[in-house]
Amino acid sequence: MERGSGIDPIHRFVNAIACLLRGLPIQILALGAACLMSRGSRAEPPILEAKRVVFLGDSITYAGEYIEFVETWIRIHRPASTVELWNMGLPSETVSGLSEPGHAGGAFPRPDLHERLGRVLEKTKPDLVVACYGMNDGIYYPYATERMEKFQDGIRRLRERARTAGAAVLHLTPPVFDPVPLAGHTLPAGRDEYRSPYTGYNEVLDRFSEWLVVQQNQGWNVIDTHRPMNQFLADRRRSDPKFLLAGDGVHANSQGHWLIAREILRKVGADDAILSADSPTALLASHPRGNDILGLVQQKQRLLRDSWLSETRHTRPGMTPGRPLVEAQHTVDAIDAEIRRVRTSRFPGQRSAWNGFDRYDFQVDGHNALVVVPHKELPGRPWIWHGEFFGHKPLPDIAMLGRGFHIVYLSVPDQLGAPTAVNAWNGLYRELTERYGFGPRPALVGLSRGGLYCYNWATANPSKVSCIYGDAPVCDFKSWPGGKGKGPGSPRDWQLVLERYGFKSEADALAYPANPVDSLLPLATAKVPLLHVFGDADEVVPWEENTGLLAERYTKLGGFIALIRKPGVKHHPHGLDDSTPIIDFLWRHGRGDSTPATPSDLGPMDADGRPLLRKLGTVDLDLVEATPVVFLDRLWRFEWVRDGYWNNPRRTNFFRFVDPNTGETTPPFAEGHEFGSAFVHDGTMYVTGTAQRDRIQMFASRDLKSWDSWQVLGPGTYGIFNTSMCRAEKDFVLMFEIDRPAEEAGAAFTARFLRSKDLKTWSLTGPECNYSKDRYTAPHALRWHGGWFFDFYLEAHRGYEMRVVRSRDLIQWEPSPLNPVLRASPDDKAIRNASFTEAQRKRIREAVNWNNSDIDFCEWQGRLSVTYSWGNQLGVEHLAEAIYDGSLAQFLQGWFPSKP
Repeated sequence: MERGSGIDPIHRFVNAIACLLRGLPIQILALGAACLMSRGSRAEPPILEAKRVVFLGDSITYAGEYIEFVETWIRIHRPASTVELWNMGLPSETVSGLSEPGHAGGAFPRPDLHERLGRVLEKTKPDLVVACYGMNDGIYYPYATERMEKFQDGIRRLRERARTAGAAVLHLTPPVFDPVPLAGHTLPAGRDEYRSPYTGYNEVLDRFSEWLVVQQNQGWNVIDTHRPMNQFLADRRRSDPKFLLAGDGVHANSQGHWLIAREILRKVGADDAILSADSPTALLASHPRGNDILGLVQQKQRLLRDSWLSETRHTRPGMTPGRPLVEAQHTVDAIDAEIRRVRTSRFPGQRSAWNGFDRYDFQVDGHNALVVVPHKELPGRPWIWHGEFFGHKPLPDIAMLGRGFHIVYLSVPDQLGAPTAVNAWNGLYRELTERYGFGPRPALVGLSRGGLYCYNWATANPSKVSCIYGDAPVCDFKSWPGGKGKGPGSPRDWQLVLERYGFKSEADALAYPANPVDSLLPLATAKVPLLHVFGDADEVVPWEENTGLLAERYTKLGGFIALIRKPGVKHHPHGLDDSTPIIDFLWRHGRGDSTPATPSDLGPMDADGRPLLRKLGTVDLDLVEATPVVFLDRLWRFEWVRDGYWNNPRRTNFFRFVDPNTGETTPPFAEGHEFGSAFVHDGTMYVTGTAQRDRIQMFASRDLKSWDSWQVLGPGTYGIFNTSMCRAEKDFVLMFEIDRPAEEAGAAFTARFLRSKDLKTWSLTGPECNYSKDRYTAPHALRWHGGWFFDFYLEAHRGYEMRVVRSRDLIQWEPSPLNPVLRASPDDKAIRNASFTEAQRKRIREAVNWNNSDIDFCEWQGRLSVTYSWGNQLGVEHLAEAIYDGSLAQFLQGWFPSKP
């Protein structure tokens, strides 16, 4: 639309969103459970929720190996995370402010954290402070109440200053003190002064640790590293009296640092293989180039540590000055880029394009394999593995690629799931998990005969499977290709079964006890969820002999299987008209243990960590205000056809609906109306539009041919432009854009609101319900979810950008920290409509583009179909499409990370 001026800076983008299931008019039977439940989902701990984490502590933190181990784990197992870990540890420092006589040979007293804390917080602006104090705070004397109180007071002061600066605090209990390596150099109790450490000083640290742990009852976030280190040291000493975690009794060695890191990793969701290891070996082995990644992390951490200590002007003598922070940051950026390059080693073989994604074809053990790579992968590299017929009915794969999954296929044709095929699958599994860091539990997709491949490999490897989706799957080769039941079978393929499985006779094949329907106990024991889609008139793979028998037996074993029945459908066509249930199943279950549900990975994100909108390109010229809607199980695009539209012989404004897949258009209606939008409720399509720029009319239809109409808002008060409607918890809300009267519009353009219980009678809200009178904020799309209204509006920044705010009451509004939602880019000019003439393509190439406006969207096929306009914001705009490969709930919540 033709709107204003001005340019502002932009914000950074981070994302966190949740899943939403939607229902469909297809019979869905859930057997063995009431609903699909994700396994292992949990909230992220504070470190992974934060953008910037500052570690404070003494020389043990300054050494920083435990921080380096933690960051290495993040870069390997949470590569989408944008959290920054900054080591600000300072040797000799205390939080208590105490110092023993003769410290550092009398050269200087111990530094007091509180002397530099204000500068650190002001300069670094952390979201989270991780504090590890205590080792120096008892000044190596026996326990004394006054020293304990100084420690407690110092900790509380740290918490208060961090809170005032907007940072949370995570406490680590102090590491162990070990008198064994200091034999002959420690002092017993009863001295007035301790120029050497007290022999029983670890008991003092026990008390410091116990006090911190108890504070969890007050809501403090505490990770106890002291007790596990104590226990580990005691256990090792039983078999090796000379075993050490600190060569000088104080400063932890690499194994000691690993024990500290391990307790942190326990809280952030590391897997058992890493948490059960006594050294970082398993962590480094979890990626083919784990040692290289650790080395790069160490370079980065040590460079930044010294630069930040100098930048924040610590006062401890004897420290090596760090490089200027700006200079250091350039080097760090290069190191981060190298970490990403090493982490995401590309695949071998031939590269090609598949539905807009990179595909790699290569060989493993002589078999052809392919991997399709997402634009932005999920942490843990989850993947979907096809048994057969890769590329048939690709919509679920495309949606899952958009959500960050890899798609995999191994060609072992005519093996029908025989042991040779299982062995070939084992080889590819090893290659992808060990060399390329793929998640340990792929989701399997078995279409038709592909069911034999998936189920036979799964029953041989039940702990390596996250879930199985079967589409009219073969579950018993006696049924197909054997043809020993209702179906005709396939003589050629039955002969292949006899050969590939090594049967000496047909009788041996018929007596075979390990078909999928016979081998379900391992999967039920491993709690692998199943989904089968089938036609109940399947004449090739009769469902009763395959899906039906498998479902009955799996349920009796305590397993979960969901069935989606397609009444009257034969073996073909496969899939669903709306793939949403398939996509939801794979999304909820297919991530496995490698990618638990966390704020950082619940929705597809772009490279900057914001909700990933994939621009597809231009679909028409001279169109704005389009609304994608699903009506009568079909995706439509509502269009306001302007009088100046290139293909408008009527030469007046009107509304229509277009099928974006076929180009079919409905009869025109609402002649003379403008600024329309569409909304579906209870089987009826509702359309709002303005007339003469001062009134709002409602149109309603159940067939998109015959329309009823009534007035929503009469003339005389407002200058009206855009309209948009949503369903709230108890009523309907209609947002409309105004530029007058001045006392309500303020600086044009401004959102105002109407409410209705029945879509017939509407009441105007008070003038305080608006967004926003202080500047240009042209509204376009209104949504409601989870108690919040979301207003997607246009504002002038770098050109004109779509932004989003939210409100619970239509009065107080909160902007997304991730704005803008859309901004002009070269992708807008991609050609989405193959029927464009050369003249039209030339118009697109040469068009001025400095705005993205008029966003609207709906959920369809498990993702959002998005329309928006681009152009010069002076009347020449063109219509483009985009995709968000997640649910509506994910998209809306994703613009407001880490908030309810």
